[in-house]
Amino acid sequence: MGLFSLMSNKKKTPKEKKKFRHRRQKKAELKKRRGPQVIEIKDMELLSKEQIKKKMKNTHVNITVSGKRRRKMLKRLRNQERANILAEAAVSKTNDKPSTSSTTAVSEEEDMTE
Repeated sequence: MGLFSLMSNKKKTPKEKKKFRHRRQKKAELKKRRGPQVIEIKDMELLSKEQIKKKMKNTHVNITVSGKRRRKMLKRLRNQERANILAEAAVSKTNDKPSTSSTTAVSEEEDMTE
């Protein structure tokens, strides 16, 4: 036990407190002067939200997607985009064809206005 157990409970002297406060204030001032940090993240669309949060908090964290996983994710994204395009095309084709019920309703409205 000895001295170290007693020192851990020892209060900081006002001089020590002032030193730490001064260092903290100086650090905050430097951060203000530098301005906001711009972080560039490669393959951001392939990373999860948690991974992006980690990277934003600590820029030195080495978060990358392996080549195999990257190829798989890109392939899946391309297939999803292709499926969305095909679905939109199918919807637009069905909207282009006039349905018989809507044309009869329009002709009935014209008869009533006359």
